[in-house]
Amino acid sequence: MACETFLIGEQVINLSEYKWIGNNRKLQNKRSKRGSDGNIGDIQILDDFNARCGDNSEMIEGIDNVSLRTVIHRKENSHGDLLMNFLTVSNLAVLNERVGSQDFMCISNNGESVVDYVCIPHENLNTIESFSVLTMPQVINDVLIQPNAISDDSILLWEVETTVQIEVPKP
Repeated sequence: MACETFLIGEQVINLSEYKWIGNNRKLQNKRSKRGSDGNIGDIQILDDFNARCGDNSEMIEGIDNVSLRTVIHRKENSHGDLLMNFLTVSNLAVLNERVGSQDFMCISNNGESVVDYVCIPHENLNTIESFSVLTMPQVINDVLIQPNAISDDSILLWEVETTVQIEVPKP
């Protein structure tokens, strides 16, 4: 069985029955496709990953043509490491801290963090028309409510340009 990996430098994975291909992808052809066939289409993955990604990157410098994130939350955790590794090998990028206006996704008595992410293929980043974060205090002020409790989570909003024609039925 052959597997592709993105080990760096002299890193090695020793597992029987596997032949690892791609030790140090930085030396490979920059135009080579990743994964099963490169372009993965119009997919969007979003979740509260509880991932603190900090300065970790989901791109390979010199190979991936993706703008850098403007990091507002520098803390990292193992969930963030796993998420960034997954995104790197999947050719996906996060919108947070990269496109549009930025704010913390979680605001609580314990502090502020970026733990919720929207992830899309690199080749679809240019289809994002806007991205914004609405914090709960903003929502409460905008709709003039007085809730009994306030969620720690913010609301993520983004607009995607599409070429799909939608026909609206005539009345």
